[in-house]
Amino acid sequence: MPNTTANVQNAVPRPWLGIATSSMSFIRSLGVAVPGGVMSGLLGARLDRLASEIDVQPVTDGGMAVIGTLSPELQPGIAEAFRQSIAVSFGTGGAVMGLAFLLAMSLRGTTFSESSTGTSVEEPA
Repeated sequence: MPNTTANVQNAVPRPWLGIATSSMSFIRSLGVAVPGGVMSGLLGARLDRLASEIDVQPVTDGGMAVIGTLSPELQPGIAEAFRQSIAVSFGTGGAVMGLAFLLAMSLRGTTFSESSTGTSVEEPA
């Protein structure tokens, strides 16, 4: 993360440092919230299908720990709902990371031209 912050801050004019840094933090937060929301939504939809057989609220509140307390007939369906939701979340995250990698490969290089004290920074040989 520090490398990304340094690259972003060196890619913008000095008056825009705060905007660039806060935008990067916001996008990072979205990167956590969106996949979590997708997984939760899918899990909720899959568990709703089982609502006629089981009270879904304790399962959503307690997670996988509650599954062990249920009857053996219900456990496979609920475990499968968790598995599918997690798999879709990881698949979506992988696709987004693939796109991010392609985007990163198309970016131009950033030259670190000044230090925070205003003196020139020597590039390593």
